[in-house]
Parts: sequence; structure tokens; C-alpha cells
Amino acid sequence: MTFAWGFFVSEGHEIHHIHEFLPHLATRQPDLLAMLPPEERPEEGEPLAEWVLGLPQRRLMEICTAWVLESLRRLKQRSPLTNVLLRCCLQLGGEFDVADAAALATGEIPSPGDPRREEVRAALGQAARLGVLIHLVNEDHYCIPFPMRLSFEGVDFLNELEQENLRLRVVNHFARVAEVQVADQGGLSPRHWRHANILAAWEMAVDLMEGLAGLEEYEWVEDWEAVEDVAPELRSALAAFLRCVGKSLVIRQSESGLRLLAAAGAAGRCAEDMELEAEVRSLIGQYFLKRGAFGRAIESYRRSEELLERTGNMAELVLAISAAAIAHRELGRFDLAISEFLRARALATAHKLHEAELDTANCAARLLIDEGRAFEALQVIRLVLDHQREAGLRYPALAELQVLLAIAFVTEGRVEEARDQLFFALGTARQFDHRPAEAAACVELARLCIKTRELDEALKWGRRARTLFGETSDQAGIAESSLMIARAFRLQQAATDCDDLLLKALRAAQNARAMNLVADIWHERALLRLDDDDVAQAITSFGQESKALRHTRHHGRRVDIHLRLSELLHLQQGHEAAVAEALRAQAVARTHQLDSIDRVDQALIHLRPHLTAAQFDHLVEEITEEVDG
Repeated sequence: MTFAWGFFVSEGHEIHHIHEFLPHLATRQPDLLAMLPPEERPEEGEPLAEWVLGLPQRRLMEICTAWVLESLRRLKQRSPLTNVLLRCCLQLGGEFDVADAAALATGEIPSPGDPRREEVRAALGQAARLGVLIHLVNEDHYCIPFPMRLSFEGVDFLNELEQENLRLRVVNHFARVAEVQVADQGGLSPRHWRHANILAAWEMAVDLMEGLAGLEEYEWVEDWEAVEDVAPELRSALAAFLRCVGKSLVIRQSESGLRLLAAAGAAGRCAEDMELEAEVRSLIGQYFLKRGAFGRAIESYRRSEELLERTGNMAELVLAISAAAIAHRELGRFDLAISEFLRARALATAHKLHEAELDTANCAARLLIDEGRAFEALQVIRLVLDHQREAGLRYPALAELQVLLAIAFVTEGRVEEARDQLFFALGTARQFDHRPAEAAACVELARLCIKTRELDEALKWGRRARTLFGETSDQAGIAESSLMIARAFRLQQAATDCDDLLLKALRAAQNARAMNLVADIWHERALLRLDDDDVAQAITSFGQESKALRHTRHHGRRVDIHLRLSELLHLQQGHEAAVAEALRAQAVARTHQLDSIDRVDQALIHLRPHLTAAQFDHLVEEITEEVDG
């Protein structure tokens, strides 16, 4: 028997946790405490609520499961069929009223006067009196605190065909529930009290599919297109479950999630439902994207793209292309990522998907700027802004694109145009109450003011940005804005304030795993140490910057820092260490075929006479092993 953590619904439809159910059950059946080892029982006089709160979660669940099952064994049922019925109601709590339960047991809806219906009511009522179930009077439903995966242990009096039919009834019941849920409110989040029940029914449907198709569990998942058939009675159920709780599998990243998604995809393929199959492919792409399996994510999105083109779903097609671009970006394929984002933007523009056009343009422009292609970024941004202006539409994401336009202006040396654009972006962000965009505009204004040596203004905008980032708990933003403030302090020669801020910024950047920012902060600390003529500490800080840069794609900057370290070490008479840093710079420049290789070679020519041939050869061998490692 397996079970999942969950909730129950009280008569007032308030959500309660499992630890609130145990005292309720123990009060009605105090002798059940004797099931526990003496050392785990509550002490005499100890309130049950306090005792329960002190239990570890896993033990809490084990105890609750044992108590419910022991209570079930104590119930004297009138027929084996009612016992099966009660087990279903217990293990899939909150779903069945008397009519549903009777229909599940008999395969049809008994009339109000049917004895079978009264038999079910009596069994459920007895369970509620013992405290195993909670009766929701207004809706005549019965609930338990957590849903356990449906088990047919102890029902060997049913033959295999009867058990299979009962499982199909459960699946079909929950498929109808899922269809109604999607029609009324859309899908379910993992926190919804019904979520685990529908997920359990979905797993049961997959088990049935595997049994009917003669499949071994999981062996078919990697190649679910090879599944020859999915029984018609399961196809619509699998589709309903997917649309109700499919997205939550991506959020949860459960081990069985891929199997459940693949089953829905196989059902769509067998039913020749391209929309369903495309939806599954996209969800599997998201699943792999979250797991960091970027190659497999791209493969899934490519197949989804083919299906979406055939169904004409352009909005989802743009999302699939964009998601594949994100995977390429994470793999370091930046040119390919840019081209995919631009392809998605062109498609969104052609089909007047204005918000998608903005989002894809934002992603493409950001990458273009990072890759030093600011002129191309300007062209993309202006084209999209013109389209938005012509359409007469305004979205919050416009502010983000306007900030990127300002950054591109700065890169091109057009400082005053950048300043005007940032104030324009600030107005757009405030109009839509788009706090992240407002914070981004503020931090770029701070950076611009530092560039033009307007330090008091830089402090004002940096502090405003830090406040806004703090409101959204954006650790990377807090680190970046703190860095801007610290930089302004350093230029004002306020060393103490600067160092304290840099330490706080460093912690925030490390929490956000923003290695670019970590490198920037170490660089600022190194400059601060040089201002104080503390060369030894500056060397340490530059060394930390170099370590952080290994986790980024700023290879040219790595070369510069190694050369800076080499220069400082040489001045400190550390000739061997200086040559080692120059050799590291050479290795990076050659590996990434950088133009700076000539500068590195010149530095080595200058440093080499300070070492013997044997010392130099030893260092070359040592650095080669380090790089290869």
C-alpha cells in the first residue's frame, strides 16, 4: 500500500492538515494508541494535539495509515462488495457521495429506494461514526485526511475480470470529474485537495493500459510511439487527466511523471489526436527542461513543433520554439538560441501575437547585447516597438524592452539617448505597476550615473532599485543594485560603507547562483583593495573573480583577469606565479580562439627571462594538466 501526503475537507470546506485528523480519530478510538510502541505513546495528561505536532512527518503518516486500516478491519460489512466500496471511499477521500459510491460498486446508478444504495449508506455511516471518515452533511460526501493510492489488497474474492471492471469504473468516474473541472475552472494545482485523487486514478489508468497492451512498466516510455494500441475506453480518460493535472507533473518532477505523460501521448497518437500528442510533447519538453536534460527537451519541442504546425496552433508553436531556444541557450549555443528566438518573434509578428512578440524580442535582444551585437539588438527592439505602436497596444513587457533599448544605446556610446529611454521605461513600468521592470530601469540609471560620475544620483537610483528588488525577493537584483551603490561609494572614497555593501551583495549573488555578479563583486573588492594599496588582498580578490568567471562564458574577461594577476604578481616579485597566470590566460585564449592571444604571447615573452628553462617547462606541464583536468 502506498500513500501520498494530502488534506481533508471539513464540513465548512476548510483545508486541514493530517496532524489535525489524528487527535480526532484517537478521541473516538483511544484503544488504537495501544498499537504504538510504549515509547511512542503520548504521556499521561499530554494533549494529543501537542503530541502529534512533535511527530516526524513520515511517522505521522505511518501512524495515520495504520489507524485507518485497523479501523477498516473492525468494520463489519454486510457483503464483500460493500467492503470494496468502502475501501474505495476511504482511499480516494472526498470524491464519492452515496450515489457515486453505489454506482462504483454496481456499475450503474441505483434508484433512491434500491437496497444496495441503503447498504452503502449504512457502511459509510458506520465508518463516519468510528471516526475513519468525516461526513460532509451538506453534500453527503465522505472524506479522509489523505488520499492513498487505490489498493485491492484483501479483495481476493473478486476475480481478475471483476477487479479490472472496478478499476475501469474508478478511472471513468475520475475522468468525468476531471472533464468537469477543466471545463469549469481549468486544471488543478498540486495543492488542490482533489489533485492527488485524480493523479491516483491516472496512475490506475496507465496500469490498465499496460496490462491490456501487454507492456512492461517503464520499458515503453522512451519509445511510446511504438505502443500499438490504447484501449478506446482509456483514451478519453487519459486525455482528461492530462488536461486536468498534467502541468503539475512538470512542477512536481515526480519519478512517475514521465510515464504518466507518455501514456497520455500514446493515447493521443492511437486516437490520431494531434493536439493531444502535441500538448504531451510540450509538457515532456518542460519536464526535461526543468531537469536540466536540455538535449532531450529540444528533441521533445521539435516533435511538438511539427505537430503544432499541422494543427495550426500558432500560439503554442511560438512557445515551443522559444522553449527550445532556452534549452540551446543553457547548452551555450548562443547563436542558435538567438536565431530561434528571432524565428519565434517573426512567427508571433506574422500572426499578431503581440505579447509573444514582446517576450521573444526581449529574449533575443538580451542575448544579442550579451554577445556584443548591440546594433542588431537595436534593430530588433525598434522593429518590435514600431509594431506595438502601430497596433495601438501596450503591455507591461514593453518596459522591459525599453530598458534593453537603453542598454543597447549605452553599448553604442549614445549615453543621453539611453538616459531618455530609461526614464521612458520607468514611466511605462510605473503605469503598469511592473516592479521588476521598474527595478531594472533604476539599476541601469544608477549604472549610467556612475559612468557619467553623477554619484549622488547613482546612489539615489541604486537604493530605489534595491528596495524594489527586495520587495520581490530578487536576490540577483539585490546583489546588482548593492554593487552599484558600493561602486558609487568607492568612487566617493567611502571605503567602509563600500566594503560592507560588497559583502552583502556577495551573499545575495551566491544565493542566486549568479556567477557573473559574483565575479563583478570580487572585481569591485579588488579595486577597493588597490585604492588602499593593499596589493596582496587585491590579488586574492582577483583570484576569486577568476574562479567565478570559470562558470560563465566571459572568456575574454578571464584572459584579462589572468593577465592582471600576472602583472601584480610580477610587481610583487612572484615571477613563477606571474608566469603561471599568463599561461592560464594563454590556455583560455587558445581554447576559445580569442583575439587577445597576441597580447598574452607578448606578456609571456616579457616574463619568460625571469625563469629558467626547467622552471618554465615545469609550469607549462602543470598548467596543461590543470586545464585538461
